Amino acid sequence: MDLKAGEWHMLIPLIENTVIYEVKPGPFDPLAPEDFASWAPDGSNIDDANNYKEMLINYFATNTK
Repeated sequence: MDLKAGEWHMLIPLIENTVIYEVKPGPFDPLAPEDFASWAPDGSNIDDANNYKEMLINYFATNTK
């Protein structure tokens, strides 16, 4: 998959042991908190992240057929 630079994206693996490898042009520049999507959980709470993932999976399962 090739995405435009600066385009918000998200991938949800639906099969265990899936690897997602993201490549970005360098040099490495760690993201600041303001560079993360404001509509997504920040990842510090695993329950929030899992609930958000399940909500997305359910949404796309019912709205993309």
